[in-house]
Amino acid sequence: MDRCFKKYFYEHPESIGESYWQHFCNASVFGTKLIVFGMAEYIHAIIPGIDLFETFGTNSYIEIDKLQKQLKNRKID
Repeated sequence: MDRCFKKYFYEHPESIGESYWQHFCNASVFGTKLIVFGMAEYIHAIIPGIDLFETFGTNSYIEIDKLQKQLKNRKID
């Protein structure tokens, strides 16, 4: 049981230089952004004249690219 606990809760965060709580917070923020971006795209799909990314002075591909770079730049051993 201890091995499973360590594997699922500590090994991965440690492999990218984070504590469990740092990883929890970073992954939660990342996931929340993806959900919000997805909702914005669904709104745009239903009503093409509404582009929430443009409303906030950006484009979806720019924001997705920022997230991809943020994820790619995390430390991996």
